[in-house]
Amino acid sequence: MSNIIQVNIKKVFENYRDNEERLNELLSKITESKMYENNIHIYYSDKVKEGEKINHEIHEIRKLRRDIYLRNLLFTILNEEERQIVVLKFEENMRVYDIASSLYMSPSTYYRRLDKLCTKLNSYYKSFSFLF
Repeated sequence: MSNIIQVNIKKVFENYRDNEERLNELLSKITESKMYENNIHIYYSDKVKEGEKINHEIHEIRKLRRDIYLRNLLFTILNEEERQIVVLKFEENMRVYDIASSLYMSPSTYYRRLDKLCTKLNSYYKSFSFLF
């Protein structure tokens, strides 16, 4: 298995929980700033700075939503064992022997399944990349 394939797949899955938390944080912040803007008079210079900050945050929200959506899309094409491997390997960052023992398989079987899994995910990743 190519390291590039595994790196692409890792990028999709490794920050999933952090991305969800950051997205929720940004969405609540934008809601708060809109409430602030509607209730209190803001001077023009403050409004420009606020607008630049909000534009950056909106761009970040779009990127986070894309990453979360792509992860969920890829996750739905997997069977239960593949999902467990993905979660343990990329989201929990567990070691090979820990993953293999928790899934009741040998490390060599784990590596074969991981190789097949990453190849499968990479082909879907390439297929879905045009969506974003």
